[in-house]
Amino acid sequence: MNRVSLLGVSALAIATVLGSASAFAQTTPAGVQPTPADGIAATTTDAAANSRADGPSQDASGAVQNVDADPASTDQPASTSDIVVTGSRLTRGFTTPTPVTAVSAAQLSATAPNNIAEAISNLPAFANSANANRTTGGSPAGTAGQSILNLRSLGTQRNLILLDGQRVIASNAAGGVDINRLPQSLVRSVEVVTGGASAAYGSDAVSGVVNFILDTRFTGVKAQVQQGISTYGDTPSTLASATWGGAFADNKLHVVLNAEIFHQDAVNWVTRGGRPWEQVPGGLVGNPVAGARPLRFIAPNVQIANGANGGLITNTILRGTQFAADGTPFQHDYGTISNGSFQSGGNGDYPRQPINPKQDRYNFYGHVEYDVSPNMTVAAEGLYGVSRNKIVQYPNYMFGQYAYTIFSGNPYIPTAIQSTMTNNRLSSFTLGKNMSNTDFETEKSRQELQRYHLSAKGDFGNNFHYEVHGIHSRSEQYENVYNMPNLRNAYAAADAVRNPQTGQIVCRSQYYNAAGAFVPGGTGLDVGCVPTNLFGGGIGLASGPITQEAQDFIYGASIKRLVLKQDVVDASLRGQLPDGLALQGGPIAFALGGTYRKESGSQTSDAVSQSRVDCTGVRGCPASLIGRQGGYLTFDPQPFDGSFSVKEGFLEVGVPVFKDLPFAQSLDLNASGRVADYSLSGTVWSWKAGATYRPIRDILLRITRSRDTRAPNLLELFNPSAITSGTIVYQGVSVPQTTFTQGNQSLKPEKADTLTAGFVLSPTFFRGFNLSVDAYRIKIDSAIDLLGTGGIVNQCALGVQSACGLITTQPAGGGIVLANPYLNLSNIETRGIDIEAQYGTNLGNGRLTLRALANYTDRYRSQFPNSPIVDGLSATAGRVPWRVNFLGTYSQDGFSATVSERFISTGKYDATYIEGVDINDNSTPSRAYTDVTLEQKIGEAGNLSLFAQATNLFNKAPPLVPIQTTLQQYTYAALYDVIGRYVTVGARFKF
Repeated sequence: MNRVSLLGVSALAIATVLGSASAFAQTTPAGVQPTPADGIAATTTDAAANSRADGPSQDASGAVQNVDADPASTDQPASTSDIVVTGSRLTRGFTTPTPVTAVSAAQLSATAPNNIAEAISNLPAFANSANANRTTGGSPAGTAGQSILNLRSLGTQRNLILLDGQRVIASNAAGGVDINRLPQSLVRSVEVVTGGASAAYGSDAVSGVVNFILDTRFTGVKAQVQQGISTYGDTPSTLASATWGGAFADNKLHVVLNAEIFHQDAVNWVTRGGRPWEQVPGGLVGNPVAGARPLRFIAPNVQIANGANGGLITNTILRGTQFAADGTPFQHDYGTISNGSFQSGGNGDYPRQPINPKQDRYNFYGHVEYDVSPNMTVAAEGLYGVSRNKIVQYPNYMFGQYAYTIFSGNPYIPTAIQSTMTNNRLSSFTLGKNMSNTDFETEKSRQELQRYHLSAKGDFGNNFHYEVHGIHSRSEQYENVYNMPNLRNAYAAADAVRNPQTGQIVCRSQYYNAAGAFVPGGTGLDVGCVPTNLFGGGIGLASGPITQEAQDFIYGASIKRLVLKQDVVDASLRGQLPDGLALQGGPIAFALGGTYRKESGSQTSDAVSQSRVDCTGVRGCPASLIGRQGGYLTFDPQPFDGSFSVKEGFLEVGVPVFKDLPFAQSLDLNASGRVADYSLSGTVWSWKAGATYRPIRDILLRITRSRDTRAPNLLELFNPSAITSGTIVYQGVSVPQTTFTQGNQSLKPEKADTLTAGFVLSPTFFRGFNLSVDAYRIKIDSAIDLLGTGGIVNQCALGVQSACGLITTQPAGGGIVLANPYLNLSNIETRGIDIEAQYGTNLGNGRLTLRALANYTDRYRSQFPNSPIVDGLSATAGRVPWRVNFLGTYSQDGFSATVSERFISTGKYDATYIEGVDINDNSTPSRAYTDVTLEQKIGEAGNLSLFAQATNLFNKAPPLVPIQTTLQQYTYAALYDVIGRYVTVGARFKF
């Protein structure tokens, strides 16, 4: 899209916002006259100034002040000399050019009362965030049951999470931070920098910064309790929190204590079937006709075509023989379309994935600060958060590459099938089985955070403020995935024979050695093996025919324990240069400082996960699995241990060139730089330059250009070697391949170039209204990624010698071995427009406030070396062109009503597909979700309030946007609502 088109989109977006009937809003006390705003971002400081404004009030930082925060939280606002708007390290009084969006605690609660992370991830600038309420289970990266934000959809590892301006330790080795472990009920506001901020805050701030600001000077007591449930009677939740704060010793000593608990039940594979959109599940099916177009179909009633609950034979003349729950064979119906893996229609089975886990979380926070003198304050705080999650997954899938081979003579083969095998001299057949008649794969996880923070800050002279912080953090994660098939045991148990001496049904590998010789007494390879009847079975272990003893032999538990540690020492000084160096616009502001940070991680796992698949003496074990690292079906974490450290220094300068001139109101320049020396990655520089120009009071123009960086995380540096096997075409011949995927300690930091440019409109002729429009472009160079098995082979075929160096040819017949380390590989680019508008006015005897936020993504693309550009603006990746939030609140005499609308535009199913060639329908429909919140304060003081909220009020079903892996997902849950209407009621009190 060219510049003219971008301008056209901007104009259209402005018209859309201005013409909206509802908007994203906050409740503001009725006041006198509005103060024009420099920007749309909100902070919750200077509450007194806010209360005097008829609309969002001006903040010298370029932020709009919104005040619907809990009044108790603003009784004693922090001194303005201590406040720095996120995105700059300068003191207030300087207009920052960096766009900032902020949301108050009350606003967050009005949109998602159970989970601040969900409220933030619904903001238009976020996409593909991990949500604990919509998880589908664990991964070696360790994100199960966590809520991790993803700004600009550039990856959870590329946005920086701060707590009161200080970095928060990651919750997993991939660098993501679980927001649920922060003290959510004490959050006063959240500020989001929607642009690069590495020069100000360091590594990871490529897509931006999310800063959670706590109310550390709260005084009094407040508490909240609430319960919720979905319209289907599932997902019940309970949240309770309590906060106490006090001031002592002539207001020099401040103490705040906070505790909160949350519980929510799961919606798993068995319990989720009440949603109408699941009754005829849709999915993606490949075209079974070779060379025909389109290559794939989005179709209704998609089921598994290569496996069934009771078992399905998928080869030989017996192909299509399915087994009922009692083991009776019948002919499988492959429906109208079938490509071997999936089918549309027919009588296959469809194992649904779970929607959300069972969650229990507990957070405790304490903060103590003491004013040693009028110019010095010392503080200590501690945070302890723990969450426990349990999710019952789908049945284990032993089909496709994991299918069983059943050999003739197996005593469990039904008589009619054995007769056919004997008459046709069939030695074996392949059986695909959905193990629904055993206990389902289940994951239990526990995440724990400990964070201890000491600080000292104060002022000296007339213009200087210093801060010193020391932080020690420890994050621990424990995952136990049980009812997980041990691959050797599963195939050994399936190969049942009769003991030639006793006639008893036994495992062949227990009574025969690797050479096929009989071993009397069962002292062969798999002592204790329990033979398994795979023919038949319904839902649950009681449906048979697999016994508890057989299940106990086949299944095991994959266990991982990860401990992360972070130590940070940070010191900074900010203020103004002497008046003798001031310009016409005022004194020059500066901030400088240094940071030392050390990160370490250690992971342990169970012995089976660490082992390679060994099928010696076991018939029917798929060749592609032999030698694979990890003995379980899907989850095989590996141990690692590693650490790195970094020393950083930064400098930022704000130059007010002029103000209050006849031809212009003001011009401010801003520049910052940071140098970081990593123990493993070397030295890297980041910088930012920007300007704000106000030609007249009503308009502010702003622009920034920055170079941002992200250093490799612990997973990318130290990921232990994971081994996969299979076949691949190499130099024109299909050969066996073994791939080692591993970390790389030679990685260099990613570099990103960010440009933002926009304007803020605060018309004096339209009191109380503010609008900002900012265009952005982010280009990441040498993004850290995996080339993959196919990528390595393809790159080598193109003559890329560095790729060929990753391939080792084995002796004759041995195939190839590939090293697949994390590399500085790809380039990523995204660009778009952020729009934010708000309006506040007195209406009748009450107050009406409106707010709207929108994001238009024009481009998201990536490219590997020597490869074509890949368009990533796909709904299957959680990316659509438009995401818009509107919110409106009307309040009067202690009663308030809030209506919000979340809009997700139409999009492309896969931007790389051509409709009619690659897929039958490449479009995805739009969705609009309506949320309503009602609150009534009780009594003259309003110390007690009752509230009720309904999210997805009209119970909009998600569209069919199938995600195909080994199984099918009906829709992309990170983009669309899958819970349905959810009602929450509760009460708050304070005194």
